[in-house]
Amino acid sequence: MNRRDFLNLTTTITLAAPLGATRLRAGTLEYRPGMVSRALLSGRTVLVDFHASWCATCQAQGRILDTLRAGHPAYDHKIDFIVADWDRHRIGDMTDALGVERRGTLIALTKKGEIGRLVGVTQTSQIKDLLDRALSASI
Repeated sequence: MNRRDFLNLTTTITLAAPLGATRLRAGTLEYRPGMVSRALLSGRTVLVDFHASWCATCQAQGRILDTLRAGHPAYDHKIDFIVADWDRHRIGDMTDALGVERRGTLIALTKKGEIGRLVGVTQTSQIKDLLDRALSASI
């Protein structure tokens, strides 16, 4: 392989890697089937973030969640943050069971049920309120 081919290949890989990839925040789990149920059955409080990497609302929610979590470590100690990639999981048992109709949906859950839900919300105060309610409901 000559230098030009190598540079073209590495540029292509570098540019293509972010496409379709959801950036997971530190301490955030990537959704896999069954993980929400397992976390709830074990007594954990869960925040499910139905996120698409190309969605401006989802990106704004992610920045707000990052800021709130950085300023309040108790959120990460008491809540399991799970990101469900909308492009891969918009059709599935969990999405159907929770009645999720669009990306940009944040749902807080305990084994007793849903604590709250925000759809397309990017106001820090409303997202903080959801996290505070989830924190209060955690063990």
